[in-house]
Amino acid sequence: MSLVGDIIIGLRELAPDPCQTLQVPVLSVTTNTTAPTLFSAGQTVYVKATQSTYWGETAATVEQTVTNPAAFNVVATVTCSYLATSVRVYFSSTPGGEDQYVETLIATPSGTATVTISSGSIIQQSFPPTISRAYCPDTDGDILSASLIYRWLSDGLKLMGQQTGGVRDVTGFPSTQGTAQYQLVGQWLKVDNQFYDGYPFAAGTKQQIFRHSPVTGLTGVGTVNTSSDRQIVELWPQPDRTSGSGILSTAATATDTSINVNFGANGFVLGFGLILLGTYPPTALVGPNSCEMVYYSTLGTASISALTRGLGGTQPQAWPVNTPVYEVNAYLTGFRMPQQYQKGQSAFVFTCPPAFEDAIRSYLTHRFKLAEQDDSGAKAEFERFLQICSSIKGMRQPMGPRQTQVGGGGGCEILSGFGSPFGGVIIK
Repeated sequence: MSLVGDIIIGLRELAPDPCQTLQVPVLSVTTNTTAPTLFSAGQTVYVKATQSTYWGETAATVEQTVTNPAAFNVVATVTCSYLATSVRVYFSSTPGGEDQYVETLIATPSGTATVTISSGSIIQQSFPPTISRAYCPDTDGDILSASLIYRWLSDGLKLMGQQTGGVRDVTGFPSTQGTAQYQLVGQWLKVDNQFYDGYPFAAGTKQQIFRHSPVTGLTGVGTVNTSSDRQIVELWPQPDRTSGSGILSTAATATDTSINVNFGANGFVLGFGLILLGTYPPTALVGPNSCEMVYYSTLGTASISALTRGLGGTQPQAWPVNTPVYEVNAYLTGFRMPQQYQKGQSAFVFTCPPAFEDAIRSYLTHRFKLAEQDDSGAKAEFERFLQICSSIKGMRQPMGPRQTQVGGGGGCEILSGFGSPFGGVIIK
């Protein structure tokens, strides 16, 4: 899984135009004597600390020493940046010889991290860096500003979506009884399969929709009425029920594969499928006005589990207690445009297949060479970008219908229309 910052750092390495880095943190050291202890009575321990982003580590603090008359552990308090994703505390029994460390990941930025070095700690081996390389992709370089790179990134992602035919993904929306029109989450180039309450329905035309008076029922036809800054889908007949809903009974992290839910008066009908966490329709990519599309496989009486997070171009993120949870009973598959990003979102997941990463790096290098007025280099990178996009577009679907064998080896084959309305199985 790549982050947006990986794409930006990749360009800055090629430019070369490194962005800014975090500074050295501030370290204070004390001891405790809570068993089990690691260090013997009277031993002197030499300590340094660093802080890191996803893209590197700072130089170490000035060495500090600590000792205790009884057997003890080292307790290090590191004052770090709110951008730091982890801190490391290096230690040794000899001055300047710090070659072991204990690392603490920072899930919720607070500006401070406490690391205890004890016999129960996970201790790893390495030397602390002497140069700060904890890069921050949302900061400026000497040549390129972060805002400029994000603008190039948005331009490239839009062009890449057009050239490749989009990213295969799933989406949907919760229905409201008697309501015909719904906004899609994100921008979609093509919807090729659609289901309402688990039943497939046709992608029809506007002429197939009865407009004289409302008709509720099992949706049989869907059409896109608006495809501009928003995409609006109309269903006919209008949905005969309001989808299931509830609220989170406990907070959820961005990586949880199970959530606890207080279900509302409208119960879920589908035992597996999509749910939507947050606000529908969303007006932001993350935060209070955003949403996350999640696939679930197990529906319990007070929980939903076996989750696949961040589908449909949405970001996996943490959600507080009382966040709305909607059953997405209108389920769509197709090809979406790549998600757009803005400055400050370097730690977001890059929600495109790995092949897209090569293409977007070529496009960004093309734009940099244009800025350098290197026309031939820019042209070569743009041609490479188009070539990668063409190869992506020509790739076969990872899983698709299997053709019936004629002669040759044996096996199970599906023959459409044979044995039942949905086909049959012929064993050879």
